Amino acid sequence: MCASSRRILGSFPPVSTGGDFPLPGRHPARRAADQRPGCIVAETFSWPQEHLLNCSLPAPGLFLLSLTNPCAQRSTASRRTLESSQKSWEENINHWQSKTIYSPMLFCITTLPPPVLLSTLLLQHSIPTGADHAKSKGSARVKAYYPTYNHVGQPPSKIDWDAYTDVLFFMVIPEANFTLSFDPVLTPSQGEDLVTEFVAQARKHDVNPVLSTGGWTGSRHFSNLTATSSSRERFAQVLVQFAKKHGFHGIEIDWEYPNSDGIGCNSRNKNDVVNFGLFTKELRTLWPEIELTAAVTLEGLVGSDGKSATKHETALLSENLDFVNLMAYDVYGPWSDTTGPLAPLLATCAPASAAQSVETGLQVALKQGFKASQVLLGIPGYANRFQLISPELVPKTVDKQITLYYQNKTKVTPRGGRFDDKPGHDVCGQPQAWGGSFLVRELVRRGWLSKDQKHGLNGYTRYFDECSGEPFLTNGKYLISYDDEDSTIAKAKFAKEKNMGGIYFFDTMGPTKNTLSEARKIFSE
Repeated sequence: MCASSRRILGSFPPVSTGGDFPLPGRHPARRAADQRPGCIVAETFSWPQEHLLNCSLPAPGLFLLSLTNPCAQRSTASRRTLESSQKSWEENINHWQSKTIYSPMLFCITTLPPPVLLSTLLLQHSIPTGADHAKSKGSARVKAYYPTYNHVGQPPSKIDWDAYTDVLFFMVIPEANFTLSFDPVLTPSQGEDLVTEFVAQARKHDVNPVLSTGGWTGSRHFSNLTATSSSRERFAQVLVQFAKKHGFHGIEIDWEYPNSDGIGCNSRNKNDVVNFGLFTKELRTLWPEIELTAAVTLEGLVGSDGKSATKHETALLSENLDFVNLMAYDVYGPWSDTTGPLAPLLATCAPASAAQSVETGLQVALKQGFKASQVLLGIPGYANRFQLISPELVPKTVDKQITLYYQNKTKVTPRGGRFDDKPGHDVCGQPQAWGGSFLVRELVRRGWLSKDQKHGLNGYTRYFDECSGEPFLTNGKYLISYDDEDSTIAKAKFAKEKNMGGIYFFDTMGPTKNTLSEARKIFSE
């Protein structure tokens, strides 16, 4: 088929992507942009065969190569003679796709000799957007967060760019006065320089740069900023202007958490989820082509009654978001009463108070109105270390399954690795202790885990817990919960089998190169 998975549009003049010739699979919120005369927004799709007028070129002739996109603010044009001969459209597609043109505008090749038969070839080669980029590297996304607060440990040039389809610049912080700030470790000028370098590196490696805002320490003002129509409009303008100015492909809202406890001093409103949806609608209106993402927990969004949000409350979110990042980690941590899996795939042996898992998180997202194809499965690139009270592991039996994961631990969290949270005070002014976290790469570098991640070393023993699908290391004094290559592959396979939108890692510093490579393979098979 001449149009299978190609950015091709067979049409009668005048060229239109709306009205009687709607693009298949278009996001409903983007159709308003499509209706503008001559406005074309490129996406990857399979065009029904019956809509194509002709899959062959007419006799050789002069073609106009127009680099004009009515949706863009600027345009240019050039003429080129193309010897078509007996070339099929497929051959010409390959010809033009082989040309690297560093411009974000669209290409339209139009036959001119009468009778006028318009067959439009849409290409967007240098900066892929939306589904285009995902298709170019496989149908699913493999994303990761880039932690700007650790930029010294990993400058943008050191990111494993080839492992990802998208990388999120984490983070910019929305302030109460409708401005954006960088992480406190960065001065404004350092932040601007880092953004510029990050986006340049992303484009160099053909990866989508995404602006992430919020996070655990940066969600204090979301509720107030989205509370009214005027505040939503103003906040949306600030975000869109910043993202466009720096060349970002999309925006991710990491609000932790709407109408729910976060770090402890966040503004909060019982209507946060509905207001969040209205805010995404505002973003979509300002920037119709934006790729828009939000982060959600395994427990899902909290509605106005304090219970799980209804589909009615999440309707605008599911309609306007391209993806939701399922934060399928931090089920157990320093705050927990016992040790336990950091990011369980399953919750077979878990106590009722901590029965969250990848499996239950997806179920909640679907129940709240999101499609599986919108949900990206989050995988941690870090590990949590607990200090045990006893070196002897006490087994726990649940439904005839035995687990060793749940052990008594001390209340004191032991110091973690180089990039662990440091003692001090958080943004709310509350005391903060060590976080007890390590990068998974650090476990290998320190000689506690073998390079193939199959064995513990130097006094550590590796266990794999069938109840949770999660490994752990222990040396009798400490227990370390983490995701290794095997558990990551299992999660990638789960995402693929459930038709999820893909996976992402938190963050770019943690996973080993081989783990990233094996995870990508799952979606290319």
